[in-house]
Amino acid sequence: MPRVSVTMIESIAGSVVTTDGCHAVLEARTVDGIHVALGIPRDQIAPLIDHCAYADAQCERVLRSNAAFKTAVGWWDSALDPASGEFVLKLTFGRGGTLSFGLSEHMAKALLTTLRDRFEGDAPDVVFKDRTCADSSMEEALEPGFI
Repeated sequence: MPRVSVTMIESIAGSVVTTDGCHAVLEARTVDGIHVALGIPRDQIAPLIDHCAYADAQCERVLRSNAAFKTAVGWWDSALDPASGEFVLKLTFGRGGTLSFGLSEHMAKALLTTLRDRFEGDAPDVVFKDRTCADSSMEEALEPGFI
């Protein structure tokens, strides 16, 4: 990436939505104490979240702090998307904001197996880097970068 001029943000002050609902307004405060408001088109919120998650992973690689992004989830909900057949996991965060994740049937089953193994200890083997698997077809789905 070429060098660009950067406005360093100290904190995120809040967010609101425009009256027409087409933009999220992200309010931030710079390290110089200046308040900045960014209008983000609704269809760009998911890419923004993806870029932030990716950037956090890159920061963790540099800092090696073992403090990668983690936020508390207050509730969850799920559904099956009839159009795609995906299992949709919807997570609700502190202020009531939600994110929905579409999981293939394969990934949903792997998640279920992992949760059973973790909390009930009776699930069949799951493929992770240092484990074997009763179902070798899961191996590909759990490789880093595939998910």
